[in-house]
Amino acid sequence: MRVGYIVIPLDRVEHFSAVRHAMDVSPAHLYQAVLADFIREGHFSRHIRRMRQAYGSGEKYSSTGKELGSILELHGAKAGLHLTVTLPRGYIATSR
Repeated sequence: MRVGYIVIPLDRVEHFSAVRHAMDVSPAHLYQAVLADFIREGHFSRHIRRMRQAYGSGEKYSSTGKELGSILELHGAKAGLHLTVTLPRGYIATSR
């Protein structure tokens, strides 16, 4: 899912909207509307507060490391909302 938002003065909305539509053949209107509702209803602000608390305490991926630390190596655990891992050489994941 690709979503985004921009804060601009009202008198520039028409210009920015025209540029965006010229650059993107199929804008994701539904996703944009869902994101706008998400922000308007305060969910985004709550999410940011929670993430700041988690980052500040260093707990962001602590459970992942505890549960899977013997199987994989975590990378970038302090670099945002993403997490990259390295599996051991020859490791083959199987479904249970």
